[in-house]
Amino acid sequence: MRDFLIAATLLLASGCTGLPGSKPVEQYSYTLNSLPEIEAVKQGGSETLLVTIPRAHAGYNTPQMAYVDKAHSLGYFAKHRWADTPSQMIATLLVQCFERSSYYKAISLAPSPVSANLRLDSELVRLHHDFTTKPSRVELIMRIQIIDRNSGDIIASQLFSNSTESESDTPYGGVVAANRALKHTLSAISEFTIEH
Repeated sequence: MRDFLIAATLLLASGCTGLPGSKPVEQYSYTLNSLPEIEAVKQGGSETLLVTIPRAHAGYNTPQMAYVDKAHSLGYFAKHRWADTPSQMIATLLVQCFERSSYYKAISLAPSPVSANLRLDSELVRLHHDFTTKPSRVELIMRIQIIDRNSGDIIASQLFSNSTESESDTPYGGVVAANRALKHTLSAISEFTIEH
């Protein structure tokens, strides 16, 4: 009886991996890592910029990859996910874009002890693979605000919307389209921010 209990305990502790036909579920992780080509400005400014992590709207503050297959519905792929939340990955890319422009005297990512006279706040309004259209598309919508940190005034605000066709109706097709959409959006945000 004691030997049977020991064997049963070992089997349970191993997660029943010895059972015939049991296979681990494959998980795939993807990144948002496409940066646009940004030319450095000839003469940089004296402004310093603090970039905050984008606030994600309901349903998008997760590493799960979202899709839409009918109106008023948001689903998530079971085996495919982002390597981090889109907001975290986008924040890093925003900083890299501004660094490439060489416009700002200094750039930091919040939270940071470094003082800055401008702050870039952003919102991830939408990022999903839309299967309600043929071919399917990735929808990316972001809103940004440039804030004067001394006065608290909003210097400029803009909504950036991008719809990019997916080369295939698969999660990976959506990843490629999402990176293309983000590349275009980051370029537009960089130009807008420097202009204002």
